[in-house]
Amino acid sequence: MSTIPNFGRVLECPFNRAHQIPEERMQRHLIKCKKQYPKVKMLQCPLNSTHLMPTEEYMTHIQLCRDRSLVETFRNVVKPATNSGQLVQGVVQPTKPDAPSSAPLCPDEESWDDMAAPAYNPTRYCIENKVIRKAFHLTPSEKRDFYEQERIRHEELDKFACKN
Repeated sequence: MSTIPNFGRVLECPFNRAHQIPEERMQRHLIKCKKQYPKVKMLQCPLNSTHLMPTEEYMTHIQLCRDRSLVETFRNVVKPATNSGQLVQGVVQPTKPDAPSSAPLCPDEESWDDMAAPAYNPTRYCIENKVIRKAFHLTPSEKRDFYEQERIRHEELDKFACKN
């Protein structure tokens, strides 16, 4: 891995060492290069799909992979210790640390599986908020009435906004 001025970080392609690829384009390049070198057998790192290596280097790479810490922090969340030990006959006895928890670091606030959530209604949203709407497929007199109603709606929304 090296850095080229005004270009960013570049990585070496595992199939052809002459290929110097920008880090953000490596996944695309690997797909193309894998097709060009079908006889080259590479194993993929389970921690990062852009890490390909020969079979003999696989176990060493798994132990030393730089992305291991990213995955491990999400796998093993350690709860903070509530006490430093137990008090037994006036002597503090150390306790065993709690096992890592499988709880996520930050729970998501939204649930995409919640079917009780109300459906989004864009027309209702536009009426309740200050959104400029346009009249389509109306006669000239209907358009005039529509735009007059819109002007009144915007004035009421402005009044409500000033009160809050």
